[in-house]
Amino acid sequence: MSKQILTTSQLISHLKNKGITFKYISEAEAADFLDNHTYFFKLYSYRANYQKIKSGENRGRYISLDFSYLKELSIIDYHLRILI
Repeated sequence: MSKQILTTSQLISHLKNKGITFKYISEAEAADFLDNHTYFFKLYSYRANYQKIKSGENRGRYISLDFSYLKELSIIDYHLRILI
């Protein structure tokens, strides 16, 4: 089964549904970054470094994870790959 291709706004909605916030970077800035600077699934893979809520109505949502953290990790990874 293949995954459905989502628009940038749908990707941002998906991130918000997973508990990822946009406190330190606006949704518009995040959309620009996704559209012009990164591959979504690579950026999204960094979420595995963060904890999820284990029970209750918010079960499965990330704890204190902001999009800006994922963006910074992807930038660090990019520069590290250049150096190596």
